[in-house]
Amino acid sequence: MIRYVLIFLIAFMGFLPMYQTSINVLPKGEDSYTAPIIFSEGILFIGTSGTVYHWPQESNVWDSGYKLRLHPKIASLNDLFIFPSVFSQEISAFSSDGSKAWSLRVPGLPSAPSLSGSNILTHTNKGFLTLVNETGKIIQQDFVDVKSQIFHSYPIVLDNDKVLLYGSDMDGLGGSIVLWSLSNRDEIWRFNYESVFVSPPSFNDKTVAIKSGDSEGRIFLIDLETGMLVSRVGFAGANDLRFTSIATEGDFFYLSLDSTALKLEDNGNIVWEFNGEGVFTSPVIWGEYLVLGSRNTASKEGNGIGFFDRLTGDLVYWHSLENGVNADPVVNEDTCVVIDSNGFAHFFKNEV
Repeated sequence: MIRYVLIFLIAFMGFLPMYQTSINVLPKGEDSYTAPIIFSEGILFIGTSGTVYHWPQESNVWDSGYKLRLHPKIASLNDLFIFPSVFSQEISAFSSDGSKAWSLRVPGLPSAPSLSGSNILTHTNKGFLTLVNETGKIIQQDFVDVKSQIFHSYPIVLDNDKVLLYGSDMDGLGGSIVLWSLSNRDEIWRFNYESVFVSPPSFNDKTVAIKSGDSEGRIFLIDLETGMLVSRVGFAGANDLRFTSIATEGDFFYLSLDSTALKLEDNGNIVWEFNGEGVFTSPVIWGEYLVLGSRNTASKEGNGIGFFDRLTGDLVYWHSLENGVNADPVVNEDTCVVIDSNGFAHFFKNEV
């Protein structure tokens, strides 16, 4: 059973997370693997069937036609929502009321989209990177010689020119992560490994962190400028099947590997490690807290959402949710939102 420590350091922490309310936003029993999207007119909740619920406009429920399994990411650009197809070679843009603004075919099954300034990037399982503007017009398209892991993955934008691409080699026998220049339309460096990279990398001003998809649960720290290996950390048996992303703050990376959450320095030193009862979502930074959803299909323990002290790894507040959580939480300045595996959205506020 998860034990939590309530830390009475409000003056130091600034606020404590408090449960506010819950709302049924998807058809009963429908799961969600897609993080809610906070935008100017409210929040979009997206289920695995493609059902979209616009809160607080309860009557605005529509079917995107895109069945979103595992961990697809939806990009939001000026209140347009860019969906990747799971089964066909296209991406589409919708408005919040469900009307389709445009649809675009790409060479191969697309990754989830990412934003590069006011443009959209998608990377396919045939190794093509496509840059598209807000109206759906292709700006440029390049072959980058690395296959994306389709809708689980997405390009990681460093700035207006550089982007990290990752996945498998074209022969499928190994994995690669590539730093790509959009202006030069060429790779800056490439790091190869014997296993496929399935989870999104993260970066700070000098280091890239990425998890492998092998049974060793390896975490690679790579020099951002040169692409050379800095350090390698292994967690045997922690095969990352949930395609979780990495949170970054200064010199530190926050990761989840199955039922383990950890804080890692960019030189490979482990600051803290927390072992839970369920499988964690991607970690999300919320002020002084690290927020993680969790799901345990074997028992009731470990189903819920946890708020951790980022400095120490102590679990400050745990809120149990009967069916657990697959989708990553989202936060803004004073609100945290998570959708559980039964179609209910749960809201948390920070309380001084």
